[in-house]
Parts: sequence; C-alpha cells; structure tokens
Amino acid sequence: MNVIIKKLKRIVKNSLARLGIRIIKLKYYPEISNRKIIENFADPQSISVIFDVGANVGQSALEFKGSYPESTIYSFEPFSENFEKLKEKASRVTGIVPNKIALSNRTETNDVFRDLNLFSEWNSLEPITQKLLAESDSKRSENIQIEKGDDFCARNNISKIDLLKIDTEGHDLAVLEGFSDMLRNKAITFIFVECGFLNDNCHSNFTSVFDFLRNNNLLLAGFYETCIFESGRCEYTNALFIRSDLQEVNG
Repeated sequence: MNVIIKKLKRIVKNSLARLGIRIIKLKYYPEISNRKIIENFADPQSISVIFDVGANVGQSALEFKGSYPESTIYSFEPFSENFEKLKEKASRVTGIVPNKIALSNRTETNDVFRDLNLFSEWNSLEPITQKLLAESDSKRSENIQIEKGDDFCARNNISKIDLLKIDTEGHDLAVLEGFSDMLRNKAITFIFVECGFLNDNCHSNFTSVFDFLRNNNLLLAGFYETCIFESGRCEYTNALFIRSDLQEVNG
C-alpha cells in the first residue's frame, strides 16, 4: 500500500510541476515575510530591493526587514494618518523608505475616501469600494498621489525589484498593471499578491491575477497565509509568483 501511495504522490507532484506548481513539505505555515520561502527558489541574500505596496502602518515592512536585513524596502501608503505611523516605525531601522503614494495603473492626484478605522479592509481605490465608502458615515476624504509602479521606478532609477508584495484590498491587479514595463523587461523576480477565490469587494480575483502574470512570464509557485472558512471554502490567499526563467532553472 505504501508503494502505491508513493507512486500516486509522485504522479501528482510531476503533474503539478508541469503546470509550474511546486509542492514543498513544511512543518508549519510560514508568513510571506519568512525567508525560508525564498530559499526554495533562490539565495535570500539576492533579495536587495523589496516593494511593500499597501504598507498600512509598517507592520509588513518590519517583518521583511527582519528576514532580509540588508535589503532596501520601499513602502507605499497614501493616507496621512497611516503614513505618519509608517514613517515613525521606519525611523527606527535603516533601509525602509516610506512613500506617501498609492500605486495603481495610472499616475495622477485625486480625492478619495478612506475608512476612519486604521486597519480597515475598506481602504481601497477600487471604484465599488469607493462607492460604498461614499455612502458610509465612517469616512474621510483625502487628496492623494497615485502613481504607476513603472513611473515610480523610472523617477527613482530603480532598475529591478527582487520581491514585490501587494496587499491593496482588491486593487492588486491594477497595481500589477502599473508595472507592465518592469514585467516586460523581466525586472521583477518574486511577487506576493493577495487575491481571492470568491466574488467579494476586498480581493482581486485569483484567475485574473494568474492570467495577467502568466502572460508576463511569471509562474505560480505557491499559496501562503490562506484563509479557509469552516465550511472548507477557500476565501483568499497570498499567492507567490516567480519569474519563469528562474522557476525553470530551479524546477
């Protein structure tokens, strides 16, 4: 029986590998900032430039800094109150660069609504979320700077991003579209993007994200910090994508 099970596991593993999906056996469920994830594909020492898009008050930036102490982390948070807390946390360590910018697929300044709750999942540039916020009593309007990732990189002479983390409560696909030039030039190695499997307002659709990145030569490498309902339905996950040429070398 054990021989049969081993053969079945090998068949499944090989089938998934042909789709660009690699199964890794872990004794625990690591957070996306854990360097052990990247160790499966590349030397963590190679991670020198990290983009933290949707930085909120800097919690993820500090975690990434702990895992990649020599890296430079560009954190993006457009709303004033959150940004001030992010900037205060960034001042405690070297190598975290706070930017009062919302990354998207366009460059402009605009008045948008935000929830008064600092950690709210309603803080998103998605039109449907903005409409719901407009009807809410718990909101504030703020003029923010919006910029394409490509424009930010060109303006700051950034030629490559080793790890791009995106968590923008449903605006993630638009953020990816703003990096079209960088993706076309294979200048982004790893991408963690929060995406969902259900039709909700807080997560970009996984299939749309998968198709967009596959068309830009990035392959799915794994799911992390996945949220599963008690019913067993998968709500959302942090999906890791890796540049296809690197995946092929390590596959």
